[in-house]
Amino acid sequence: MFSICTVAVYGCSCERGTRNVVADRETRLGIDGVQVLSVAASDGRQRHEQYTYTDTSGIFEAKFSASGIAKCPILKVTLTKAGYITERIVDPRIGDTIFMLRTP
Repeated sequence: MFSICTVAVYGCSCERGTRNVVADRETRLGIDGVQVLSVAASDGRQRHEQYTYTDTSGIFEAKFSASGIAKCPILKVTLTKAGYITERIVDPRIGDTIFMLRTP
């Protein structure tokens, strides 16, 4: 995850983002077509909601920019795919592999 914060007269501007691989917990292979919901969360509120999907290798990127705020929000990511248990990650580290477990 990267985070940049610059202070101005009216608050802070920041950017956060990540690039990760989503893989099957058993096979360790990347999962294509996982829906990725990313949000900026701060003080119980969620903003900058964005959807994307993993590519054929299971890779996705998510990021947001926020300005005029007192502190930089955290990045929350929800991963969803039919046949798998939904995963929720807070501030994933860039380059980490996130494993999904198949539903029983």
